[in-house]
Amino acid sequence: QPSAEYPGIGYLMALTGMEANVFDMMETGLATHYIESPRFLGIMEQALANIDPWKRQGLLPGDKRLMGEPKPKGDKNAAFRNKMVANTLHAFAEYHVSGRDIWSDANGNYEMSNKEKSFDDPSLNLDPITWEQVRESDLVNYGATFDAIFKEESSVHGIMERFREIAGRTTSNEEEQEGIDVAADIFQRMECQSPLSLEVVYRLLRMGQKRGESLESCMEREKHVQAKLFGMADYQNWANHTLQSNNNGDSDDDNVPLFKNWKHSSVKDVTVDEVDEIVQG
Repeated sequence: QPSAEYPGIGYLMALTGMEANVFDMMETGLATHYIESPRFLGIMEQALANIDPWKRQGLLPGDKRLMGEPKPKGDKNAAFRNKMVANTLHAFAEYHVSGRDIWSDANGNYEMSNKEKSFDDPSLNLDPITWEQVRESDLVNYGATFDAIFKEESSVHGIMERFREIAGRTTSNEEEQEGIDVAADIFQRMECQSPLSLEVVYRLLRMGQKRGESLESCMEREKHVQAKLFGMADYQNWANHTLQSNNNGDSDDDNVPLFKNWKHSSVKDVTVDEVDEIVQG
């Protein structure tokens, strides 16, 4: 997927709190199949429940062997196991993560059936508008637009300063102004976060890029880090602020006054030792 070329996508979500919608999830591989209507989910769940367990899936019978003979190595049916799961998901999905809609060919082109081609009435030969043609991921667009920032900068402060510089620009070009507005929003989102949390999250992202890391190792590390942050002053103060605001009638998140009483005034005030203690301690 093109999104793999833009590491900034993950940084944007982690450092700004941006949420991925269905288009973002499909374009970044966070989701594998798009099912248009929730009414299909119950039927799909039932279809999946009726599939044989993994050990019983297969087309080829096992090799016959005499008592005492060693069990053959390898799995003759490895190529067939879970094919039914994939086919079932494929049948219910309108679009999948490989980058094309279900009913198009390998090049993403829609192929009319012979029955469709037989119609003489041009009003019946409608060119299909595929889901691929109307989807667009803002998250991927942002990652591509600001790709250089995330590849060139090696600190949270550096990233924020680059976005601050872009946000301060002026232009009469409409497209350039749109990019400036996005940069300003990204900078404001980061500026609202706990400086300590930003530095810790950035460290976690960098550690996860190292060779030998897996999703499991990253999630396990994040679980321990999150537990530590929950017990620290920034989280406690923010939680009390939010609770008090809700008690005062500001139940809507948009109406909750912005919390600014973080332990550090900026990411420059966060020391390496503080981050080390949270991440490695």
